[in-house]
Order: sequence, then C-alpha cells, then structure tokens
Amino acid sequence: MNNKFATQLTKYRKRHGLSQDQLAQELNVSRQSVSKWENGTALPDVERIIDIATLLDVSLDTLLLDKENAPTEDVSKQISNLNAKLGEFQEDIADSHIIVFKNKLWRLLKRYWWIGLIFLIIYALVSYMFIEFLKYVF
Repeated sequence: MNNKFATQLTKYRKRHGLSQDQLAQELNVSRQSVSKWENGTALPDVERIIDIATLLDVSLDTLLLDKENAPTEDVSKQISNLNAKLGEFQEDIADSHIIVFKNKLWRLLKRYWWIGLIFLIIYALVSYMFIEFLKYVF
C-alpha cells in the first residue's frame, strides 16, 4: 500500500498531539480505520483524505506524496525577477515624481517671475534705507 501516506499521517497526527482515537472521532470513523491507514493496510476515500489534510493543516501533496511546500527553483527565480522589476518600477516612479515636481516648479517660476523681482527690489530698497538710517544714527 501507500507507505508515504501512512508515514505522513502518523507524523502529522502526532505533531498535532492527537491520538488515533481522537483523530478517528474528528473524522467520524473508527479507531481501527485510522490504525489501518497508519499501518498502510488500507487507504481512506478521497473525501476523507481531504478532511484529514484540512484537519492536520497540511497540503494534499505533503500528505500523499511526502512533498513539503518549499518553492521550486523556477518559482524562486520568478520571485527574484519580480522583486527586481518591482525595485526598478519604484525607482522609475520616484524619478518621474522628481521630474514632475521640477516641471511644475519651472512653470511657476516662468509664470510668476515678476513677483520674485518685486521682492528683490523691495529687499534692496529696505537694505539701502537701513544702511542710510545706520549712517544717520551713528
């Protein structure tokens, strides 16, 4: 029979701290059925296998084929590529925000340059008057 399933069932049942009797009660089967599954002399039906996987919080691949859910190389490479593309995208967005800000600032300066000129003239006049005042006082 399927020794991988029997081994995995025993392993994950014990990992969850369940006895054969407790697992049997949860699945509404006899303790002897659980014992046969763990001994490899019988297999549960498909619906029961799904219930077991759900109860023990494992995937069907892990339970039936002894495959842990570690990502394969291809998936890992795809994740790395996606992370790299995400980083590039974030840099592009940051660059585009800077360019937009520069363009808006330049448009404002083009449109309102005369206000800056007026402030410069006022500053020059006030400075001149302050200097003349200081000359007068001292």
